[in-house]
Amino acid sequence: MNFLKEQTILVIDDQKLIRQMIEQILTGFGPIYEAENGKDGIEKAIKLKPDLIILDVTMEGMDGFETCEILKSKEETADIPVVFLTGRDN
Repeated sequence: MNFLKEQTILVIDDQKLIRQMIEQILTGFGPIYEAENGKDGIEKAIKLKPDLIILDVTMEGMDGFETCEILKSKEETADIPVVFLTGRDN
C-alpha cells in the first residue's frame, strides 16, 4: 500500500518559461497547475485547494506579496504553504 499522497502544486508566475521549468523540475510529485497572474492564481487556489503554492514575487499588476496577502486572508487558502520564487538579487 502506498502511503505517500501525490501533492497538488499551483505555480503562479507571469512568465510561461518559468512555469514550464518548474513543472519539469516537479514532475512526478503530483498534479501541477499554472496561473499567469495573481488574480487567476487566487481563483485557482480557491477552486483547487492545492497542497503547495509556488509564487513569483515580481509580476505585472498584482505582485506576489499582494497575492499572498489575499491568499492568507481567505479561509479556504489561509493554511496552504506558499514558497516565494524570485529572480531578484537583493
